[in-house]
Amino acid sequence: MISSSPKMSSDSHRDKGRDKSSLPQVRIARRDMPELGELVIGTVSKITEHGAYVRLDEYNGMEAYVPVNEIVPTLFRDITDYLDVGRKAVFKVIRVERGRRLIDLSYRKVRDEEREKMLLRWKRTVKALRLFNMISQKLGIPLQKLIEDVGWRVEDYYGDMYGIFEAVIRSDEALGKLGIPENIANAIKEVAAQHVDVPKVELKGMIRLINIGPNGVESIRNILSAARSAAVKLGAEEVEIYTIGPPRYKVIMRGRDPKRLEAAMEEVSKLIVVEAKKSGGEASFSRLD
Repeated sequence: MISSSPKMSSDSHRDKGRDKSSLPQVRIARRDMPELGELVIGTVSKITEHGAYVRLDEYNGMEAYVPVNEIVPTLFRDITDYLDVGRKAVFKVIRVERGRRLIDLSYRKVRDEEREKMLLRWKRTVKALRLFNMISQKLGIPLQKLIEDVGWRVEDYYGDMYGIFEAVIRSDEALGKLGIPENIANAIKEVAAQHVDVPKVELKGMIRLINIGPNGVESIRNILSAARSAAVKLGAEEVEIYTIGPPRYKVIMRGRDPKRLEAAMEEVSKLIVVEAKKSGGEASFSRLD
């Protein structure tokens, strides 16, 4: 029976884009079959009068079926208003027969926010798979084994498999937390350095620095120079300190590791206050938005 639910907009419910990846087919999911109610990513392989056949991307291309009434809202709409061959979409599992390995899906039962979240996650997964595939070829380790031995461990820790490639750009300590074999860890670092671009974080602060002694100007210059050097040693990749108008100076730090950058800003602010007092002056520091 065909549902008579309100008309859906094909523009708002039709997933955008096609994945043209030529990656080897692997099982990303940890189970051999999806569970009832699970959201899955699938690529439409065939459309018939009564529904669509879909290859489940996370389950090594396992075939599933989407009945027509789980795609279109009324008899007066066509399946191709929503899906076409080659399109990647989000579906909900509505029937699983493990013995016969039969899976039925619904396209209509997926909410817009679920669809958006799943597709974003899938884009990150595809990025991770491409990088893991490079590592697979570099080290001669089967991609499926890398996914099972490393990818799933990364997913548990970071929430998805791409997280480790972003993390190693921000911090050299990221890999040590996961106990990944050294040869794979080194390959992850190399691949990430070549193919991953993590935006830099920017922190700003205001320094008020006064020294009215005979060597006051030189003292202030030395303190600011020491602050800049300390910030770099503590993990800031870029540091700017310039005069707004004495006694006020602005400091800007940029880097890819937010935690290290925060720590650097805190330590530098303490250094400035301490060194100003040592030289007979005074200083204060405040953060800027």
